[in-house]
Amino acid sequence: MSVLQGEDSTTATTETSSDFYCYYTTGDFETASSAVKAKFPGKKYIGITTNYANIAGADVLDVENGAAIVDDAIDFVKDAKPPNLNLPTIYIEEANIAELKTTLTNAGIARDKYYLFQADWNDKDSVPSGVDIAQYENTSAYDKDVANSYVFKTPLPEKQIGTVHSETTGGNATVYSVDGGQTWTFHKPEGF
Repeated sequence: MSVLQGEDSTTATTETSSDFYCYYTTGDFETASSAVKAKFPGKKYIGITTNYANIAGADVLDVENGAAIVDDAIDFVKDAKPPNLNLPTIYIEEANIAELKTTLTNAGIARDKYYLFQADWNDKDSVPSGVDIAQYENTSAYDKDVANSYVFKTPLPEKQIGTVHSETTGGNATVYSVDGGQTWTFHKPEGF
């Protein structure tokens, strides 16, 4: 299993160069995922929400002072549809992990139904045992993170599903989809 280096910040576009980037999907520090993807194309991404009421587009629920509470994690794990990670993920300080795990277990949620994103500035760029992602260092501009590679969804390969014809130029562009045509993109050729 490989470990990826990442960054998170309340101003996501100030991050530098890593394997993955975290950004807030809601709240005072909200950054559009499109802005993060435009600044860091082809990387992996993690969307974080600070409250259960706004989980659309979020991979992670931020459980800490001034954000969500431990009990919110129950509904988040049950309801979230993370776009970038394979499972709903809870960001929480290392000192509160035992309480979170007990709360989720008592609600009938097994550990294999969620990932843990541990906050512990220990300056060790490795993922501690028992968690899946870790925030390990604070710099002046962003926090440094590490994640086990298995947490990220594998992008589906694009498949050709048709062509688009331009009446103006007479050119054709190939249309691609990763979901059988529910959504699609096309690669615009020169002169299209």
